[in-house]
Amino acid sequence: PLAPNHLLQVVDPGGRILMRSSDAQVWAGKLVPETLRGATKLVTEQPFRSIGVDGVSRFYAAAAVPGVDWRVL
Repeated sequence: PLAPNHLLQVVDPGGRILMRSSDAQVWAGKLVPETLRGATKLVTEQPFRSIGVDGVSRFYAAAAVPGVDWRVL
């Protein structure tokens, strides 16, 4: 399980949220902010700070989902 202040989301290559660990019903189908869209093309374990779709500043890292062109942020 994730800690209460952690968030996991899966996004498609265009930055659309496919799954989210918190408030999934609210955010699924929405686009992540422009500042995170570049991360949909990255695979990096190096954390970076960005503002999320909910307006909260967080540290992120990006990982590829095997077999599909999705990213876990």
